[in-house]
Amino acid sequence: MKQFKDVLRAKRKALNLTQYELADIIGTSQNIVTKWETGRFFPGFLYLADLADFFQCSVDELMGREQKP
Repeated sequence: MKQFKDVLRAKRKALNLTQYELADIIGTSQNIVTKWETGRFFPGFLYLADLADFFQCSVDELMGREQKP
């Protein structure tokens, strides 16, 4: 099972976004995105929902619990 940090990084890179660009889109700082991608911090529910909406996936998928067919 993949971890959130790995799924987030893969989805961001698949769209050719920098951490700064993703942070700007969802309304946080690049430093926070870095901490999410290194596993030092975990986003709160509202950011998880924003990330899922942006990447057009479920929160479960972001958490590594399911994959899109």
